[in-house]
Amino acid sequence: MPSPTITGEWRLDADHVYRFGAAWRLDLDTCPEPVEALTALLGATGTLLESRTTHPGARYSYLGLSPRVELRLYPDRLMARITGETDFIVERHRPLDALLEHLEAVRTLPGTAEAPFQGGWLGWLSHEAGAMLRDGPATGPAPPARPAGPLAVFRLCTDVLVIDHAASQAWLVARSAGAGEEAVLERLAGYKDQLRAGAAAATPAEVIDEATVTLDPPAFAREQERLQELIRNGDCFQVNLTASWAYPWRAGAPDRAALAALYARYTAYNPGAWCGFFPDGELSLLSGSPELLVDWERDRLAMRPIAGTRPRGKTPQEDAALAEELRTDAKEQAEHAMLVDLARNDLAHAGMPASVRVPNLAGVERYRHVMHLVSEVIATAPADLELKNLLGAVFPGGTVTGAPKRRAVTRIAEGERGPRGAYTGTLGYAGLGGASQWNLLIRTLTATPTHLVAHAGCGIVAASETGREADELGFKARAQIESALGQAM
Repeated sequence: MPSPTITGEWRLDADHVYRFGAAWRLDLDTCPEPVEALTALLGATGTLLESRTTHPGARYSYLGLSPRVELRLYPDRLMARITGETDFIVERHRPLDALLEHLEAVRTLPGTAEAPFQGGWLGWLSHEAGAMLRDGPATGPAPPARPAGPLAVFRLCTDVLVIDHAASQAWLVARSAGAGEEAVLERLAGYKDQLRAGAAAATPAEVIDEATVTLDPPAFAREQERLQELIRNGDCFQVNLTASWAYPWRAGAPDRAALAALYARYTAYNPGAWCGFFPDGELSLLSGSPELLVDWERDRLAMRPIAGTRPRGKTPQEDAALAEELRTDAKEQAEHAMLVDLARNDLAHAGMPASVRVPNLAGVERYRHVMHLVSEVIATAPADLELKNLLGAVFPGGTVTGAPKRRAVTRIAEGERGPRGAYTGTLGYAGLGGASQWNLLIRTLTATPTHLVAHAGCGIVAASETGREADELGFKARAQIESALGQAM
């Protein structure tokens, strides 16, 4: 165990100063499954970031424990929530800038080298926060079934369970933050005892089959036709158009255990390399995302745009035929190339322009139910890169907005009935020591106190078939809800 040397300081305001000590590490005898650990440590859980596949870029799962500070972003203010205190306003005039500055201040403090994340900020940014980074237009009012919530929520977790899937190892790490060695060791021992004891899984929450939809098929088809007219007139090349379906809870607002059970069932059916569970009283996230927005470790930046989809075949021969169809489809290839170019442009703004490369272009990656065209774009980060500049360059993601990105964000705000919220936003971390990784919140259910909300979308281009996407979106959203419930509705 290390000595409690102070390694860095973060100041929220004059009254809240956090001095981080060195890390204490406690290795576990066994390597728990992330959902089992979530269930056992649910009362202390701030956020779970989970790797549900064997993709080499998704080696670790992290369970952030006992958050010390929570920052909540709204259009007109940044709020702080600290255990045992009344919520207070941190910043009114430039709340998003202030939030990103606090993330950066912790990210630049010393960390440890055993895994990319071993303490720091865990949280999410909404699609609208990304639009704000690009001076995008305001969206319309939120629909009644999806009341306006925060634009971002981040939790400072200096206690973390790290699961290394490649090495089949797990450990707990904690920092004193001024509490002293005895308190740190007591917390670590408590976590270990709870993991050993485990906990019974709760019954997942249920919903009523009466969804409120933001864009029904006729409205979606009309909006698609409007976008295609704009595309033909040279206004833009592609716009990602989405809709949402809000299903009322059957028995009132579910507790954290019922939501965790929903998350476990949903991600078992929709495993992704960048899953996540973020429980919250206003808006909880249950994400099975397969897509990485950006990864920043040391001086390496990486993006993995996904565009182009086919279902999995029922036989190996059918699967191979569908993969070949995806590889050779002119529309899919053109759309994918456009979005790879957009990712290259984004990374050129964040990284060193001459370093941008595409080591893997338009490969077919197979998931349980679908296959996608996926590319990898990498660049070298300059020494003075900050998180605000990185997110300002790559977020929101091009695969969920369109191209040119700024124009696509404008058309999204005009055509979708209300804000997207967390959907197509990003969930990730800014860790002590500098590493930072962010997913794209697709294949993600959001839970409010009144509804479970599913989202679906598609990229509209000039060659899109009018009405086809509108008919498919409802089936996609319903399939997400049915997979979480474990039954047909």
